Amino acid sequence: MQLHQVQEELETYFIQNQNLNKKKQELQTALQEAAKQKENALHQNHLNFVAKNDAELKVKETTQQLEESKQENELLLLQLHQVQEELESHFLQNQELSKKQEELNTALEDALHQNHLNAVAKQDALHQNHLNAEAKKAAQGQVAAITQEYESLLRELHQTQVNLEKSIQENHQLSRMVKQLQAANEQYKQSWAGRLVKAPAPEKELVYQDLELTHEQVNSDYEHLLINLKNPAFGAATASQWSFCLSCAAVKPGAFGQQPKLELPEQKEQLLHKWFEESVSEHGPKLELRFALPGSMDTSVWKQIEQHDQKLIRSLIEQLPQILGELKQKGTPISRSWEDWERLASDMNRIHQSKVSK
Repeated sequence: MQLHQVQEELETYFIQNQNLNKKKQELQTALQEAAKQKENALHQNHLNFVAKNDAELKVKETTQQLEESKQENELLLLQLHQVQEELESHFLQNQELSKKQEELNTALEDALHQNHLNAVAKQDALHQNHLNAEAKKAAQGQVAAITQEYESLLRELHQTQVNLEKSIQENHQLSRMVKQLQAANEQYKQSWAGRLVKAPAPEKELVYQDLELTHEQVNSDYEHLLINLKNPAFGAATASQWSFCLSCAAVKPGAFGQQPKLELPEQKEQLLHKWFEESVSEHGPKLELRFALPGSMDTSVWKQIEQHDQKLIRSLIEQLPQILGELKQKGTPISRSWEDWERLASDMNRIHQSKVSK
């Protein structure tokens, strides 16, 4: 009797996994259709912009669409964090299920031993291993890009044990896909801006696909975070990676952020058109912008930087709070609280805006 119950439970897990695969295929089909519809819509927008008499109206519509796209991307980021929390919950549930499976397997072995059905049990075990191998092969693959329209469907997915073991890694891949969507969105805005006759050209913005904290230095009077951007781009300038250092000097117990600095080290792939050596530290030559609370900035260095590089640095400073927030959300460990660094970044942005006109 126990043998039949265990077999029925295992068959139920297999059927549930098949249903999950079917839902996944339906989701992928729906996403492909949505991508096709989006491509058709973009083509129609291009034809509409050719008409000179509708130029002003189309500028307004395009601006609204870009704003909606930005809001959708922000909602998608929130959704990704929610999905990650659900996956972690499913992982804990799967651990309990694994424990239950071990107990059922022990009961099955005892029942087979007592009823002298070792031969039948061996055949059942071989058949079940085959089913598990087929289920694992069918469950492999990456979860497709998540959109707001399919949020409710994603919450209904119940992952098998093999899927749950890969869920956390796949979630990081989804985060990189969102960054790619953001980069594509910026390129879309720039391409449309060049086609509008009466609309002013938008400011270029620093974009990237992913980021990581590569080094944290903590001295008694100095601290810094060395951050690496992956596949960054600023206008036509691109690189596979580009690093900068956010630091603070004159650190004292109970006092942090009084003298923040932005350090741009010498590196093989440089986004700056005309990087120059402004100072040298133990880590090598660097271009350094120094600030001091409550509202001072070394503008003499800023005046030496050419216009393109000023715009790139301005975009980086404006995004510093967002960059630190992403590292914080990734769970990147550091010695000091992320809130201290976020306040420092906000102060740098405030001082820079007050001292430098766009």
